[in-house]
Amino acid sequence: MRISLCMIVRDEEETLARCLRSTSGVVDEVCVVDTGSKDRSREIARALGARVVEVPWDDHFADARNLSLELAHGDWILVLDADEELVAPESARERLECCARKGRMSLGRVIVEHHHPDEGLLARVSLTRFFPRDPGVRYAGRVHERLVWSTGAPERRDTGLHVRHHATTGGASPRELRAARNARLLGLALAEEPCDAFLHYQLARTHAAAARSEECWRAARAAIELAPRDAPWLAHLVETGAEALRALGRSEEALRLIDDIRGRYPERPDTSFLRALLLMDLGRLDEAECGFRHCLELEGREPAGGETAPAACTYAPAYNLGALFEVLGLLSEARAWYERALAYRPSHGPSLEGLARIRT
Repeated sequence: MRISLCMIVRDEEETLARCLRSTSGVVDEVCVVDTGSKDRSREIARALGARVVEVPWDDHFADARNLSLELAHGDWILVLDADEELVAPESARERLECCARKGRMSLGRVIVEHHHPDEGLLARVSLTRFFPRDPGVRYAGRVHERLVWSTGAPERRDTGLHVRHHATTGGASPRELRAARNARLLGLALAEEPCDAFLHYQLARTHAAAARSEECWRAARAAIELAPRDAPWLAHLVETGAEALRALGRSEEALRLIDDIRGRYPERPDTSFLRALLLMDLGRLDEAECGFRHCLELEGREPAGGETAPAACTYAPAYNLGALFEVLGLLSEARAWYERALAYRPSHGPSLEGLARIRT
C-alpha cells in the first residue's frame, strides 16, 4: 500500500519543512500545489523530495486541492496543511494502514489540535484527512472545502492519528489577512449557494474571530435555520451563536438557544460551560455552580458536535467557580478553586489575580 501526502501551499517557508519532516517514513510521496508563493516554499518542498506544481490562485480552494489529488500515484491520500505536523509519527503509518485495511469505502478522520505557543492547546476537532485515491472522491467548495464522493456511501472511521496545528503569533499579519481573505471568499461562495448552512456557519466563525458580534449572530442564525439536525458541527454552531448573543447582552435568549440542543450533547463540556456562564449572567448562581462542576466531570471525553475547547472542562470552569465563591465571600473555597485552575494552567492570569486579591 502506498500513501500520498497531498498539500496546497503559499508562502509557508517558516512551517513547511517541519510538516514534511514529520511525515518522513509515513508517506511514500509528497504532492504539493503552490498557488503563488513569493518566498522559498517551492524550493523547500523540492529539497525534501516533493513533487511541486505551480498554479495561479483562482480564489477556489477545492480547485487547488483537487489538482494535488491528481498529482498523486498512491493508493491512499493523506491531507495536511503546511502549518501542521503529525503527532507521534512513529506510529502514524501503522494507524493509517489499519484504517485502510477496513476497506476502500473508508474515510479516515484525524484529530486536529490547535496549539498556540503561549497559550497551549486551544481547541480540538475531528476532520476527514485520509481517504482512497479515487476519481469519485473530490473536494468541493470555494473556501472551507469539503470532501464529496460520487459513488457509494463511505463510512467515516477514526484513524487514531493526531495532527498538531500551530497557530500564528504576532497580531495582525497572517491571521488577519487570512480572515479577510476567507470573509471575501465566503461572500462569493454564498452568492453562489445562499442556502448552504455550512457556509453561513463558517461566516459566523469568521465574524466571531474578529469580535463582530452582530454580524456573527446574523450568520449563525441563518446557519441554524438551514442546518440539518445531524450536522456534525451543529453544537459548535449553536455555541457560536449563543456567544454572540451573550456579547450583545442577550444572555436570556442565548440560554434558550443552548437549552434547545444541550440534551443531544450531554457529554459536551463546551455546551455545559457556556450554559453555566449564561446562568451566572442571569444571577442563577446555584445552577451555575452545578454547571461548572459538571464541566469538570467531563474532562477527557471526546464529545460530538464539532470543534471543542479543552479549557471548557479544565481551568475555565475551575476559575469561574473561584470567581463565584469570591463574590459570595467564601474565600477559602475561592482560593481552592483558583489553585485548581492553576494546576491545569499555571500561567492563567485571571486565576493568579484572584489569588492575589484574596491574599490582600
